[in-house]
Amino acid sequence: MSNSVLLRMLGDVNGINREYDTPSPYSPGTLRLVWNGQVYEPEDDKKGWIETGESSIQTFEAPRQGDVLQAFYLDTTEQPTYNAVNGSPFDPNNVYP
Repeated sequence: MSNSVLLRMLGDVNGINREYDTPSPYSPGTLRLVWNGQVYEPEDDKKGWIETGESSIQTFEAPRQGDVLQAFYLDTTEQPTYNAVNGSPFDPNNVYP
């Protein structure tokens, strides 16, 4: 089961670094880079990127210090499933009707 997420990219934002990781693996082709609140496609001339692994990208241009990089993507990490919950915090054993 997959889940769409918007998370901050991992990596130094210092005007030099162009290698960034997502906090979790993503489905190839689903990532969109959000750079200072603006969404960029991979083919963008300046703020585009290439996928370099299952959780990493390389940007064409190095983000400057203070820029914020986020990734919107389809997370491939196994998501927890929840069963019906019985009881309540006030009746954890579900004794009362």
